[in-house]
Amino acid sequence: MTVTATQDLVAILNGGSLASTSTASLFTTSNSIFNVGGADANGPGGIPSLRFFDISGNSGLTGSSATVSGPLITSSGDTFNVSGAFLRVAGPLFAPATLTHNNPGDANPFMQFTGSVMTLGNPNAPGTGNVVEVGFSPVSGSGIRYQGSGTFLQADTTGVAAWRADRLLLAQTPTPDGDPTLGLNSSSTSPLFSFTGAPLDPTTLLPGGTHTFNNSLFEIKGFNTTVESVLVEVISSGETVSITRGTDEPLRHLGELFRGSATPVQVGDAGGGAVKLDTALFNATKPIMNLINGSAATVGTGGATQVDLLKLIQNAKLNGALVPADALVKLDASTLSIPNGVLAAVSGGSLMNLTGGTTLLSVNNTSNVTINGSSFNAGALVSVTGNSVFKMTGGSLINFGGTGTNAVTIQTGILSFGACAGCVFQTIAIGGINAPVLLKGGATAANNIRVDPTFNAFPGRTLPGNSLTFNNFGSLFIVDGVNSKVVLNP
Repeated sequence: MTVTATQDLVAILNGGSLASTSTASLFTTSNSIFNVGGADANGPGGIPSLRFFDISGNSGLTGSSATVSGPLITSSGDTFNVSGAFLRVAGPLFAPATLTHNNPGDANPFMQFTGSVMTLGNPNAPGTGNVVEVGFSPVSGSGIRYQGSGTFLQADTTGVAAWRADRLLLAQTPTPDGDPTLGLNSSSTSPLFSFTGAPLDPTTLLPGGTHTFNNSLFEIKGFNTTVESVLVEVISSGETVSITRGTDEPLRHLGELFRGSATPVQVGDAGGGAVKLDTALFNATKPIMNLINGSAATVGTGGATQVDLLKLIQNAKLNGALVPADALVKLDASTLSIPNGVLAAVSGGSLMNLTGGTTLLSVNNTSNVTINGSSFNAGALVSVTGNSVFKMTGGSLINFGGTGTNAVTIQTGILSFGACAGCVFQTIAIGGINAPVLLKGGATAANNIRVDPTFNAFPGRTLPGNSLTFNNFGSLFIVDGVNSKVVLNP
């Protein structure tokens, strides 16, 4: 069956509502083709910015809603060509739109795709092809409340064409007073997005395809801020700095954000980061990215645009409170490549605060990470700029596993230091090595990088076969500005 639509395929608009008490999937479809946006939905002849499922309102005061007790969609062998988002929940300026899953006993994936292919977006409206989109109004907010225990979106793409979209998730909404109905708020400890299996090239339909997200995997934007006092000591000096940081939580989830199993994924250059926080708060209790079973992630194309994996901008805050066996970025028999960027960029007065044994990066079972840079702003594990703070209490920067040979290589393509005016390139003693750091804008190692000598930076590094290598001005830290801080406490 082929369905071609020249408007949103399923729309709840202008105060409309839908309520389903069935625990069965709201939509079940198989072996069908959906062209939403016309026959050339993803091309220049398509109608841009149409959605497969849209919950929104008019330009006034009336929002819309849907409530379900089971999965939203179960798909097998389908093809979705959509010129905009697959699922959008976005109310008008002064009223929220909401999608509520109200069955805590439901362990099924909320959206399940088995052998299905999704192509989203249109060249006439770049950035609108998002798998899930929540909110746009800084006033009212909108939200998806998922109360099941399953995976929010599960895709088995073994042997079918790779997915192409702008983002997995765009969430931009206020969440005043922690309102649980706003933003994407999931109670599940299962992965938020899970991809399994090696896809085919979408053009040739031969093995070797890669899921491509042009902007980012996750872009999370809030609007409201508060001022927080942050200790920046490694001894009991009581020294603090004040950070203005976001209070809105457009994304709340208790499990991993992205899990890839035997899956390749490519993030493009358009968004500048794979996971972006902008004036928002996110509390991580599980890995943000977990790559297993031969998965491969490439963050950026390696062009002139810097693309970072974790990117905090404009007063963002990321709290990490993971168990020691986990890490914010976790690899098992997998590879990660950042052709021109850093693993974690903390900028614009932002704060990354990792506590309780949280590890930033872990590699195990013959995993490899390569971080490159083509400028003096890239080619580092962590960069801290613009009066920002990167702070760890316990945990480690890189945990090397005891199985296989695991390698982390950090480097730039720069052969001469002369172009970095006012910069200082030196080493600091940390984790049993003398690690290179790049200091800019008046920063000094003594004032801006504070490391307790007992901090366990690189556990497992000396195990046979494991390696941590810095080449050609590759750095552990880039610190720019006299008020930017790195603080590492045991």
